[in-house]
Amino acid sequence: MRGKRQGSKGLIGSLIGGGPFIAVDWGTTNRRAWRIGPAAEVEAACEDDEGVMFVAREDFPASVA
Repeated sequence: MRGKRQGSKGLIGSLIGGGPFIAVDWGTTNRRAWRIGPAAEVEAACEDDEGVMFVAREDFPASVA
């Protein structure tokens, strides 16, 4: 994106239209998730050690759910 850089609330608002959403960072060693509220604030967060490297192929569907 070129031009004037937006602040995080402006960018988030433009992506989701102001509604709540879940953001997930599923890395190789850990998995983290945040519930982002309509005012772009973190309402809840969780983390575990079920990164992509530690989930067996047959367990991926259950791990994502």
